[in-house]
Amino acid sequence: MASYTHDCPYCAAKNSTFTVAGEHKHLAKAHAWSVLLICGSCGNGAVAEVSDNGNRTPPLKHPHDLTLRDQHGGVFTVLGLYPRVQLPSIPEHLPDTVAKAFREG
Repeated sequence: MASYTHDCPYCAAKNSTFTVAGEHKHLAKAHAWSVLLICGSCGNGAVAEVSDNGNRTPPLKHPHDLTLRDQHGGVFTVLGLYPRVQLPSIPEHLPDTVAKAFREG
């Protein structure tokens, strides 16, 4: 089953495994796909823009993480993930321990 490992932009889970749930081939960009990803931690969806690097294998048919090579040498390059992970804004003049808690989520 195709997957992708990344930090979740919703629940902030580090290195969450996203399941590839859908795909759409770009009509104007050769070798480009939009891929629907579902976070294994919170169940929210994200979209990744990926390149098949000329191997023409659809992302749903990839047997494991998109960034790892399959048995035929095919691998995808992730060009972007949307929405982007948002870092929290930290108010000024906080004690270091409180500011650290904001950064860690």
